[in-house]
Amino acid sequence: MKKSQANIITVVLLIMIALISVIIVWNVVRPLIKKSVSKIGTEAFTVSLEIKNVELFVDGGAKITVKRKRRRL
Repeated sequence: MKKSQANIITVVLLIMIALISVIIVWNVVRPLIKKSVSKIGTEAFTVSLEIKNVELFVDGGAKITVKRKRRRL
């Protein structure tokens, strides 16, 4: 009977150690993520395009040539 109680206590302690480890790691990683996310702006997700040529066809189609503008981050 005492051996099964010791096994249960061991399992409970291991689970508690795992949970505490996850909490500690999360408290370290979370501020790093928040700081990194605040540096990302919407300009990282936009594209600047320049229309070079447009051809309209009689059947209603079109051919549009565009050039992607370079931008510096």
